[in-house]
Amino acid sequence: MAVPQKQSPRHAPGQPYSRLVQHHLAELRPVLASAIEGDFSKNLTIPDADDDFTELFRGVQNMVEVIRTQMSELRELNQTLEERARERSAALEEAQALTHLGSWQWDVASNVITWSDELYRIYGLRPQERQVSFDEFIGFIHPDDRERIQSTIYEVFQSGSAFNFVHRVIHPDGQVRTLRGIGKVVRDGEGTPLRMLGTSQDITDREAAQQALQKSDERFRTVTKATHDLVYDLDLASRTIWFNEAIHNDYGYIQGEIDNSFDWWARRIHPDDLPSIRHEILNVRTRRDQQWQSEFRFQKADKKYVVVRNRAFVLYDQAGEPERIIGSLLDITAQKQLEHAKDEFLSLVSHQLRTPLTVTRLYSEMLSSGVAGPITPDQQAYVSRITGASVRMIHLVSEILNISRVELDRIKVQPVPTDINRFIQIHLKELTPLAREKGVRLEFTPDTDLPLIPIDSDVFNLIVENLLANAVRYTRQDEGRVSVSFNCDEKGCYVLAVRDNGIGIPAAARPYIFSRFYRADNAVNFDSEGTGLGLYLIKLICDTIGAETWFESKKNRGTTFYVKLPPCGMVPRQGRLALEKAHD
Repeated sequence: MAVPQKQSPRHAPGQPYSRLVQHHLAELRPVLASAIEGDFSKNLTIPDADDDFTELFRGVQNMVEVIRTQMSELRELNQTLEERARERSAALEEAQALTHLGSWQWDVASNVITWSDELYRIYGLRPQERQVSFDEFIGFIHPDDRERIQSTIYEVFQSGSAFNFVHRVIHPDGQVRTLRGIGKVVRDGEGTPLRMLGTSQDITDREAAQQALQKSDERFRTVTKATHDLVYDLDLASRTIWFNEAIHNDYGYIQGEIDNSFDWWARRIHPDDLPSIRHEILNVRTRRDQQWQSEFRFQKADKKYVVVRNRAFVLYDQAGEPERIIGSLLDITAQKQLEHAKDEFLSLVSHQLRTPLTVTRLYSEMLSSGVAGPITPDQQAYVSRITGASVRMIHLVSEILNISRVELDRIKVQPVPTDINRFIQIHLKELTPLAREKGVRLEFTPDTDLPLIPIDSDVFNLIVENLLANAVRYTRQDEGRVSVSFNCDEKGCYVLAVRDNGIGIPAAARPYIFSRFYRADNAVNFDSEGTGLGLYLIKLICDTIGAETWFESKKNRGTTFYVKLPPCGMVPRQGRLALEKAHD
């Protein structure tokens, strides 16, 4: 800052020196008086004389300017520090509110406790609504915890150690909350307690969650003890695996034989099955599957292998990466042996029942044709009944065998690209004699845009033959019309529809129409012959090949049955048994 210059009266010869001193002191006095009061805003006017007073004025003015500059800088620094302190205080209050963590300090001498705003809220009070004493603090503590907390505080005072305890408090409205208190005692040089300070955090929700988790874990442990399934928990990151007690009780391993590693588990899987299991686990990790099901052979402690069915769920972390696989292994060895016995029994039944029925039908047809000589009209009627009964029995045996095979989940499905239009035309041609006999008109308009669709002809035969046979059977004589369509819908699925204008399905019968041996009353009255197994078999097959089936119907107006295949066609299945033709 520029310092103003002033013409100072020179010391004239003969002028008293004291008067000059008084003059300069009069100019210095107000500036120094203000500086003593902390006001450094005033400036000195520097004399233009080259004497000691001029140097004094310059020195005082420089000192004032330096102090003024430093004070300005100090004010700015103090303002910055205050702003930072306010920001940190606000951040601390926000952090305490978010974490339900309050801070406190107890002055022992004055018995005054200072609480943060959040601590007031934790205790159910309005922030800073009143000063809280130690006795009032003790009064907030749950009666069942009060004596323990008082004893803990006394011990802390005596020992000087820090403390960490959990206790309950009661809000003014009666609500009970659980807190965790952490703190320490500050002492003077002689070891006398001066104050105690610390934090209190509301952990009510956390405690409730931990208790719920503990109960859930106890239930899980209890369930795993109650089941004979081998329950496991595979940690994919650490490649460690936990087993329930079934590994000891049902599989015979003792504690020292198990190292809880994935490799230990993998070594107990049959060598022929292990590559596929490793591949399935890799697929689970890459496809982000939620479930994993498989069957393989697992070795027990006695070195014998059992067949197990694996059902597992995959758990993912927050990043979407597979973290754990929790599942169970069910010993299905006995079930597999039973299935094998059933397979052999079905083969036996198929041969032992179908062979005599086929022979009976053959001989009855020969008698009817006159190969053994002429027969009377009455004899012809009896022979026709025998032939019809043989055909129905062969059909019934075929249906029962097919249902058993599907229910056992043993059928094989081997789709190959097929011309569906030609497939349907062949079936309609085979059905034409029966339709002509009943006076039923068959209709089919091929969809020329259809590609070759992967289906298993033997499996699809049963669906189409049963639906067409039912449509013709339950259509009135000389009034019937049966139409067939096969198209691709808007989602790329393939839909077979078989429509008739027959007797329809009553509303009361519709929920049961796919049930085993079920026939609606109007169907029984219209045609007494029938097994009630055809639609049940169709539903089983559709569930097996990944298809859907449903119907629409109006009584006395007709019915439409639908079968929807996925865009890929039939889903392939590995199995040992093939289905038999619906008619022989």
